[in-house]
Amino acid sequence: MIIDMKPEYIVKFVGNDYSYRIELTNRTTVCIIVEPDGTIIVRVPYDMDEEVILETVNKKRKWIVDKIKLNEKIKPPIPRFQEPVSGE
Repeated sequence: MIIDMKPEYIVKFVGNDYSYRIELTNRTTVCIIVEPDGTIIVRVPYDMDEEVILETVNKKRKWIVDKIKLNEKIKPPIPRFQEPVSGE
């Protein structure tokens, strides 16, 4: 089945909606990526059925939310401006 590529899909977890996008690749398995900015990407094989993809994401929704929360905790430190010192 060919996937009708929507710009984004939605997974619901504990009353919150999380949007993600599907990328078709030469993979043989499903890969879910949660970027530091909260973007969710699901990479799948070209020939995978859309229902299987949606079911897989649904099964992994707790893991996805855990990764988003972890990324929110691990914010990069704000660099402090430091006066240049002669000889550095």
